[in-house]
Amino acid sequence: MEKRLKIFAKLVLMLSVLSLVVGASIPKNDPDITLKIRTYLNTFRINYAPEKVYIHQDKNLYVAGELIWLKGYILDAASLLPTQKSAVLHLELRNDREETVMKATLPIEDGMAIGDMQLGESLPAGTYFLVAYTQWMRNFGSKDMFQRELQVLQKKGEVQTEASPSGLPDLQFFPEGGHLLAGQTQEVAFKAVGPDGKGLSVKGQVFDQDGNEVVGFEDFHQGMGSFQLAPKAGTRYHALIIEPVHLQQRYPFPDPIEKGILLQVDENSDNEHILINLHSLNAGSQNLSLLAIAGDNLVKATDVFVEESRKVSLSLVKNDFPIGVASLVLIDRQGVPLAERLLYIEKEEPAMISIGMDQSNLDFRELVNLQLTHTGSEPAEKLDLSVAVISEDQAGFHSEQENIKTYLLLSSDLKGHIENPYYYFDPANADRKKALRYLMMTQGWRRFEWNTLLEQRLPEIRHSSEMDLQLWGRLTQENGKGIDRGEALLFLQDRYQSFITTESNQQGYFAFQGFYFRDTIDLVIQGSDRRGNRSGVQVEIIDHLSGLEPPIYTLRLPTGKITDIPGNYISTMQYQFQASESALSGIALREIMLDEVVVEGRAEVNEPFRLHRRADATFTREQLPIAPSGNILESLQGRVAGLQIIPKGGFEFRAVIRGQGSPLFLLDGVMISESAVQGISQFDISRVEILKGPGSAGIYGGQASGGVIALYTRRGGEDTEIDPDSGRHIIRYRMGGFTRARQFYVPKYDGSEGGYYQFPDLRTTIHWEPSVRLEANARQTLSFFTADTPGTYRVIVQGISDKGSPVYATHSFQVGN
Repeated sequence: MEKRLKIFAKLVLMLSVLSLVVGASIPKNDPDITLKIRTYLNTFRINYAPEKVYIHQDKNLYVAGELIWLKGYILDAASLLPTQKSAVLHLELRNDREETVMKATLPIEDGMAIGDMQLGESLPAGTYFLVAYTQWMRNFGSKDMFQRELQVLQKKGEVQTEASPSGLPDLQFFPEGGHLLAGQTQEVAFKAVGPDGKGLSVKGQVFDQDGNEVVGFEDFHQGMGSFQLAPKAGTRYHALIIEPVHLQQRYPFPDPIEKGILLQVDENSDNEHILINLHSLNAGSQNLSLLAIAGDNLVKATDVFVEESRKVSLSLVKNDFPIGVASLVLIDRQGVPLAERLLYIEKEEPAMISIGMDQSNLDFRELVNLQLTHTGSEPAEKLDLSVAVISEDQAGFHSEQENIKTYLLLSSDLKGHIENPYYYFDPANADRKKALRYLMMTQGWRRFEWNTLLEQRLPEIRHSSEMDLQLWGRLTQENGKGIDRGEALLFLQDRYQSFITTESNQQGYFAFQGFYFRDTIDLVIQGSDRRGNRSGVQVEIIDHLSGLEPPIYTLRLPTGKITDIPGNYISTMQYQFQASESALSGIALREIMLDEVVVEGRAEVNEPFRLHRRADATFTREQLPIAPSGNILESLQGRVAGLQIIPKGGFEFRAVIRGQGSPLFLLDGVMISESAVQGISQFDISRVEILKGPGSAGIYGGQASGGVIALYTRRGGEDTEIDPDSGRHIIRYRMGGFTRARQFYVPKYDGSEGGYYQFPDLRTTIHWEPSVRLEANARQTLSFFTADTPGTYRVIVQGISDKGSPVYATHSFQVGN
């Protein structure tokens, strides 16, 4: 026994000495580099919290005058959980000249924003782009903003096509890992793009500088593929395209380098592991780190010891990664990247939603009961969904088009346009994993520049997060210099009982925050300097969204045309989509502010105001004759064409505009009855505005069918009227609020609604349900009627789970066969 203990002690001593020798010959990697990278990523992910926006719209093709039905998903970019940074979503529709033709603003609640945009009836046919972003997203550049191409059709129903662009194809080569290493056989990926910007199927040949053919190549999917190449030191290479046409254009390769690290990654052979091979061509040995980054998080940092001309193999567990795009970066002790590779982490996931129907072939105007069932295996996972049902041919649906799953997990993390992204997700495509590998090798990009990361330089925050609607402005002197610590007062126009104030900063800028309302409101902003003087003060309103750089349009529609839409399509759609009008009359300031905003009280306003910029007639008290009765209505007798003042007896009068009945009466912007007007003395009125017809009175809707008579009482200091557009210390401003959401109209063919029967039902959006929430194992039924359009109808379900998993499913059925 004692002998065995002595032998064991000698073995321990030998192992200890050996470990000291090995430790001295293999220096540990600098832990500060990995710590710096981890700290930077954690700070960026948690404190800066970039966002992703995805818009589910009902379809791709529209005609002028139609509504775009939409739902926005505004999520934290790393976790895909509802954003905590923003409560306001901005939408713009831009034409192909980068001009904004429409805007909308939607409130965000629990990461969701529901609304619509009505296309103008005179909107020209052509290509447009729907752009969506939050104010917070502007800090990270336009590349992160959501954008999608859509088409507005000509009346005959065809997509407006442009002449095919001319020019030579583009062909680029991407050695795996980033460098072409001399003397080593390595995989070289390539991508061929036609003049139209889409992938081009090609065949080609690689030649050395002496004209010797080295290898041939052929694309595997949409212009992408790879081949093996063993480049020689000091030799240059180029390629020629021989199909679809033989071109003499030479496409050069990057020059081979003699030193470096060969990185080879196999993400497809093993379902559970990522297999990695490293081969060093550098002299001596090196202690390196292989970093695995996904979701703005350092998932894994592995120390790797490499020696010259020796291969090192290792593997990473896929379950350690979230689903989506990941980056492998090999760095040295100083943090310099030596090789890099993007890959997509895919995991087998059961479908979370199933779509069911009682039958798959239906007649025109037949009732459909569509059943959505939560089938996820995780019992606690809840789904927030939106559902569109469209006529597939007329709405422009493509089976491989972008959806919430492809965008959040793939497209939003890659550079440039990805053609038919659902091809890479559809299990029916047997070669999709191989094609996806080529996509990751040719279309990857880094969110971070390594110098920026190592130097711990975080993005400059120039735009604050928006949790409410805001109004920005500036107080200046007549020479344009900003007024430091001036005061801006904000009133609702013609409602002076309450106000809020704010102080300007050193440059004169001010902001009012805490608004929450829909449509528009008329405001009055008055400015003064720190001493309360208004003389020489000018108020300017600033668009805080100005200076938005144009986004890079990467979500493009598939090519192709649709069948003709009938010529009476537009007129029949107008019955279904009635544009709703609304008016905010008699509203108080407290009603449009969030609870935490303090409405301060009453203030004196020293200038008179107009409520209606386009009144048909306006009279000041000096312009009206003195009525014997003192009744303000009598003083208007014979003053306005089309206005009749009819005596009712005593000192009371009745007003009728163009024989349309009693007008709407307003006193300082508040609705009052005609009987209340009888008690108002003309000597208490400073101004009267008359609105005769729908053109000027339309903002008040049906209650102003008889026109409007707006009365304004006298206030102290009203000796002269000052035009608020003159840029002095007080201005009137119409502020846009959240866009009022409409309810999707569903015709009923069960006899309860007769008005729709007289029209042909040519809808292409058959049903739109923006908010469907399902608990685990729950089921919900959506009911609607088919239209008169025959063919394939497509159900499209998109959404997100409360754990950040994108949900996408489709179902089709036939109508009218």
